[in-house]
Amino acid sequence: MLEAPASTDADKEVVMTDLNQDVIGLIWSQDLHVQEARCLLQSSRPVRLSVVHLAEVSDHEDVEEKENKDLFTIFSYHPVSTEPLPVFKLNLTDLNSGNIDLPPKKTSWSSFHNGVAAGLKIASASQVDSAWMAYNKPKSLDQANEYTGFLMALGLNRHLSKLATLNIHVYFTKGHEMTSIGQLLGVSGAKLSTMDMSITRLLSIHIPALLPPTSTDLDVPHNVQVAAMLGIGLVNQDTGHRHNAEVCSPEIGRLPLVLRWSTAQTESHTPWAGPGDGLAGAWQ
Repeated sequence: MLEAPASTDADKEVVMTDLNQDVIGLIWSQDLHVQEARCLLQSSRPVRLSVVHLAEVSDHEDVEEKENKDLFTIFSYHPVSTEPLPVFKLNLTDLNSGNIDLPPKKTSWSSFHNGVAAGLKIASASQVDSAWMAYNKPKSLDQANEYTGFLMALGLNRHLSKLATLNIHVYFTKGHEMTSIGQLLGVSGAKLSTMDMSITRLLSIHIPALLPPTSTDLDVPHNVQVAAMLGIGLVNQDTGHRHNAEVCSPEIGRLPLVLRWSTAQTESHTPWAGPGDGLAGAWQ
């Protein structure tokens, strides 16, 4: 399962050491660019920031304002089939320093993107198979969001195409929203521009607009619908697929369904339906 590397002293912990030091030494031989970037991207201990709380800003908005390791370590790690992927600890203790209840989405998305950063470390030439992906599956629900981000990253670097179809469907049966989001985006990225019908069918059952008018309402979470629409665009990118483009276009201006959507959900639907439409309708 995904695990955090052991450290003896949090203040002296060395992170992101999978980089090729010989190459780095040739590029930056006379300065500390890499060391400074590594310190700035350290996620296992808090970073102290001085943020001025303006009088006209509410406490809730102030916490919102206090909120890329991915590119720093991208394709720098070659996993061993008998060892779990190391994921550095994510310290979120200071996010709730304002004594305000911290919504679950604050920690869930942070963990998700920490998993994405871990997955993007894996080099394209690495030998990654379905068994190793399943081996990294966490035993604790506390790491579920991190593992979900890890799966999405495997899709972005095309490794998720090796995941067994049975395992893909097992993840969806869990009913975990974040897992569904990561899986949909991951398998779509792995099948970029392929017009793969099996993945298209998988995405379609999460998009009411692609289902027959007489189909049963599956009550798909809004965020999962949004991820599926973007996935349609990724699978059909540069193909000029007319039907999918025509389906996504009306979704750009879609009104809330029976007032069930919040303002945030309505505002997120349009910007993600747009890329789905644009990617699917474009010709290379």
